[in-house]
Amino acid sequence: MFIAVFATTPAQAAKPAPTPTGSYSYTSDSGEYIGGGGSGSLATPEYNFILSGDTSRVSIGINKDFSPQWSIALEADSGQQLAVGQSYSDNLDSDSARVYVSGNGRGCSDDWATTGYFTVTTLQTDRRTGAITEFGADFVQNCDGDTRALSGSVHYKAS
Repeated sequence: MFIAVFATTPAQAAKPAPTPTGSYSYTSDSGEYIGGGGSGSLATPEYNFILSGDTSRVSIGINKDFSPQWSIALEADSGQQLAVGQSYSDNLDSDSARVYVSGNGRGCSDDWATTGYFTVTTLQTDRRTGAITEFGADFVQNCDGDTRALSGSVHYKAS
């Protein structure tokens, strides 16, 4: 009679997916609609940051308990890619860059009537997939021809 004995090790638990980290801060001129003339900051872990897009346009949604709080959409000039240190201007031209920030249930009356600019401060991608793993930008937005501005900074890291 032959008896085989196999040594086994306990199965290792699967690692949980990394949780993205993020921060967002803003300042609003007195009377500016989106920020209401105030300022604030949001960060993980209290808030969730969700990034979508590619190296030509990025959208970051910020929510708390699945309730949307802020949305930041930044897009390079038509046919261009985002690059660290580069500034992009939204001047209402259909080929220009795009800045659109909404928050606290408020948005510009026409998301294609915003002007402003943004500068990319961080941009890293996964070299195998091309997915954005880290993104940061500073921005200024004016709604519907208003001279009062919402300015801010956003940072996202996939972890």
